[in-house]
Order: sequence, then structure tokens, then C-alpha cells
Amino acid sequence: MGEIAHIVRVIFSALAGRQSPYASVLAEVARAVLENRLAMPKTLLGVYATAEVLTGAQRQRIQQAFGCKVFNQYGSREIPNIACECSHGRMHVFTDMVFLESRKIDDEDRLLLTSLTNRLMPMIRYDIGDSGRLLDGECGCGLPFPLMEMDMCRQNDLIRTRSGKTVHPSYFNRLLYGQTQVRQYQWVQRELDQLELNLVAPPLDSETLASLEAGIRREVDARIALKVHYVDDIPRTVSGKHRFVIGLGAAQPRHP
Repeated sequence: MGEIAHIVRVIFSALAGRQSPYASVLAEVARAVLENRLAMPKTLLGVYATAEVLTGAQRQRIQQAFGCKVFNQYGSREIPNIACECSHGRMHVFTDMVFLESRKIDDEDRLLLTSLTNRLMPMIRYDIGDSGRLLDGECGCGLPFPLMEMDMCRQNDLIRTRSGKTVHPSYFNRLLYGQTQVRQYQWVQRELDQLELNLVAPPLDSETLASLEAGIRREVDARIALKVHYVDDIPRTVSGKHRFVIGLGAAQPRHP
């Protein structure tokens, strides 16, 4: 336990002092804190999660572990600082660093970014591949920066059916909400009539599996088959991100 505590403290110190960690990395650190009942500094006012979708389950776990609020920060490798969540839970655009636009492209509200700080490589109206909208009005937090909201979804994260229906990845994240025995998961669609669920977890009981299958038949397609694979680890992308949902058209992981 002493070694684990040391590792967690070193990781947390490095992340907190230098950068905002990926949401999935922060969630894993939080899991280690809770499982080993480690005490975190009482001086923590908040932690930031960036680069990935921050799910409701992750947010709850992180806040429980660190005893403070977690704030979602929106950025990318190309343009690191785009927007951040305030104390009221709303996203504010860093207008001193980026010029953000929302345009209809293929019936989707696509975000176009122009960096105001990159002096080496101009990024002008860059289509980052994310969806979202600019919002009117002011926030009760008092910050002067304009508001935005995100869909937190890319086209290759959508699950599609043979009938033409598309299902947002957030639905699949909700299906596993509360399953604390699941350390990692990833939904993969390789064919229209089949979904795969890769799990780093002990085998799920028959009742839980039946509930997952019923949810998919009800909200996705009654004809889609579900295959569950239990694996030791789920590889991250080359940029270090964990993808919760991989739809058709995306780079497919290897079969377990």
C-alpha cells in the first residue's frame, strides 16, 4: 500500500503542477485513491480534466476521491486552450486565445477554430471535428467570457443501424453507470448488426448482461447482437486517449 500511495502522490503532484490530465487518467488515479483509502491534501480547490469526454461516473469518482469539484476543460493538441467549465457548470470560451465559430456542416453544428496565439503555424477556421454551439446570454458566475455547449461527440463515435438510425455514444456510457466493478470498457461496432463490448472487469452476472442487451434492443435496434469480451487491458490511442465508443468508419482496434 505504501508503494501505491507514493505512486499516486507522485502522479497527482506532476499532473496538478504542470498540466490538466486526460479525464480517463484522472479517473484511474481517483480509483486508486479510493481503493487504497489515501488522504488527499485538504487545500485542493479543484481539478481539471481535459482532452476526453468526462462521463458522469468519472466526475462522481474524481470528486469523491479528491474532495473537491472537477472542471471540464476543452482543448486539443493543436489548440490546447479553447474553453473551460466554471463553478456553475457552464463552458466559457477563452476569447483571448481563440476565435470560435459554429457552422452547419452536413446537418451538424461543427466547431471552427482560429488560434490567436500560435505564431508558428496559422490555424484559421480549423475544423477540429467536434460538434457544439455558441450560446447567448451571461452566466451567473460573473465571468466575462461567452458561453458555449458541446455535443462531446465525433462522427466516428456514433453507432449506426441498418435502418439509418444513429445513436449518440453518451447512451452507451449510461448503460454501464453504477457498475463499479468495471475498470475499463469500450464499445466497438464493426458491422451494422453487431456490437462488441470490451471489458476490463470480472464476469458480469446474467442479470446485468440481460439488462445491457435489453437496453440495446430497446434504444438501438432489436436486431443488433451483443458480444462481450473480457480483456486484461484496453489500449489507448497514439495520443494517449481512451475511446469509450468506436463506431463504423473509425480506425478499428484488433479483435480481443
